[in-house]
Amino acid sequence: LAIAAVILLSVTALRGTRVRVSLTRAQQGILALAGLALAAHFATWIWSLEYTSVAVSVLLVATTPIWTAIYDAVFHGHRLSPTAMAAFAGGAIGIVMVVGASTPVPPPVSGDETLGAALALAGSLLFGAYLLLVREVRTELASLRWFSPSAVAFANLLEPLIAAALAFALFGEGLPATAVIGGLILLASVGMVMKEERFDLDGT
Repeated sequence: LAIAAVILLSVTALRGTRVRVSLTRAQQGILALAGLALAAHFATWIWSLEYTSVAVSVLLVATTPIWTAIYDAVFHGHRLSPTAMAAFAGGAIGIVMVVGASTPVPPPVSGDETLGAALALAGSLLFGAYLLLVREVRTELASLRWFSPSAVAFANLLEPLIAAALAFALFGEGLPATAVIGGLILLASVGMVMKEERFDLDGT
C-alpha cells in the first residue's frame, strides 16, 4: 500500500496540487469504515499465509483491480477501454511471472489450502471496499482525487516486484529471468493504466 501511495503522491506533486482537508461528520464516518476495511484486509491476508503459500496468497490478493472494475461497471456503468483491458491482461501476466518465479515454501499449517485461498480472496475484496469507500470523500483528498479505485489497486501490484528487488539487494536472493521479464511487463502495464487515467481526466 505504501508503494502505491508513493506513486500516486508523486504524480499529485508533479501536478502541483495543494492538499486541503475539510471533512464532514459523514465523511469522517466513511473514512472510519474504510479504516476498518483496511485493517480487516491486512488481518485476513496475513492469516491466509498460515494455510496457503505466499505465491497463492499474493496472486489472490492482487485481484483487487478486477473487483473494483466490476463494481464500477455494474453500478456506475464505467467500461474499461481497450488500452485498460490490455494493461489488466499484461498486469496479470506480469504478476504471475514475478510471483511464480519464487521458490514455493510450504505454509505453516498444511491441509487447509482452501481456507487460506478464501482468506486471501477476502483480503482482496476488503481492500477493494477500502478503496471504494475512500472514493466517496476523495474530492477532499488530493492524492486520490485524480485516480479511480482500480488505478490505485493496480499500482499496488508493484508490491511483489519491489519485494523481489529488495530481496536481491538486501539478501542476495537471485532474480530469475522470468521474474525480470514479468517485472518489466508489470511496470509497462501500470504505466498504461496511469496514462489512461490521465487521459480520462485531462481529455488529452
